[in-house]
Amino acid sequence: MHLREEAGYSQEGMARELDWSWKSVANYERGRQRISVERLEMVCELVGVTLEQYMLLHRYTYGSDPLWRPTSLEMLRSRNITDLDEYLAARQLELDADVGRASYIADGAWSVVGASETYRTEVAGSLGVTGPNDPGVSPIRFVLFEPLAREVMDDHDEVWLPGMLAYLAGVVRANPEDPVLRRTHQDVMDRADLRGEYLATGPDLEGIADPRVPRFISHPHENWGDTGIMMIVDPLHLLGAFGFRRVTALPAKF
Repeated sequence: MHLREEAGYSQEGMARELDWSWKSVANYERGRQRISVERLEMVCELVGVTLEQYMLLHRYTYGSDPLWRPTSLEMLRSRNITDLDEYLAARQLELDADVGRASYIADGAWSVVGASETYRTEVAGSLGVTGPNDPGVSPIRFVLFEPLAREVMDDHDEVWLPGMLAYLAGVVRANPEDPVLRRTHQDVMDRADLRGEYLATGPDLEGIADPRVPRFISHPHENWGDTGIMMIVDPLHLLGAFGFRRVTALPAKF
C-alpha cells in the first residue's frame, strides 16, 4: 500500500493502469486474496522496484511476507527474477558452513534446491537418493513414491504420507499452473493406492502436522540408526512467500 501511495496511485488509479478491477487491488492489499507472481511483477514494474525490494519492504512494514502462492524453482526461473540464482548460491554457502547439521532448502514444491554436506551424505546419500532425477531429491516424492520410505519411517502411513498428500493438495489448489506441482499431481492421480486419499484430503500448506514432534525412523546410517527425527522448518528470507523454506533434521534419541 505504501509503495502504491508513494508512486502516486490510488487503488482505483492502479487498477486502471494495470487493467484490473479495483476490488482485486483492495483484496490483495488487505490479504484477502493471494497475488500471482505474474501480477506482482506488474505491480513492481509500475511502482519502480524489484521483486526482492518489494519483499523486503513488505516484511519490514507488516512483519510478514505477502500472501503469494507456493512455487517451484523451475517456475520462478521461468519468470526471470533478478539475481535468483545468486541468492540461492549465497544460501548454499551458508549450508556448506553449517558443518554437522542435516539441513536443506526446499522450494514451494518441496524439492531440494540446496543441501548441507551432512544431508547429502548421511540422510539422502545413505538412502541412495542423490541423483538429480531421483525422486528422493524431492522429500515429497520420496514419501509418496519410494518404497524405502515405508522402511525408514515408522509412522509413514499414519503421519508422513497423509501429511504430504495434504500439502500437495494445498499447493496444487493454490498454484495449479506450476509445472512441477502439476507433474507430481498427475503422478499421484495415476496411482490407485494414493488417488482416493489425495482427492478426499483437505488442503494443508504446512504438510506434516507439527514437525517439531519427534517422529521415529530406522535410518541405515550409523549416525542416525533407530532414532527420532525432529524437523525445524524456517521460511527462507526473501523467498519465503513462494513457499521456500530451510529444513533442519535433528536426531532426538529416545
